[in-house]
Amino acid sequence: MGQNYSALPDRNVGSAGIEIAELSDISYEKSLGSARFLKTIRARHADGLVVVKIFLKPSPTFSLEEHRLQIKRA
Repeated sequence: MGQNYSALPDRNVGSAGIEIAELSDISYEKSLGSARFLKTIRARHADGLVVVKIFLKPSPTFSLEEHRLQIKRA
């Protein structure tokens, strides 16, 4: 049930079980929620603390194209 994260310091987001190349410059601190598909974590960046929200697709065929276009138009 759910994904548990290690609270060890100086770990990158990949250590939290979420492998995302775009987030390689932040260090995972702790989880801020327990949602199934929208993970929220607190992390450290060279510029300070950041909150990262990561949507985990429920299946490989699930398309986010419509949402991508909406964001691009905004």
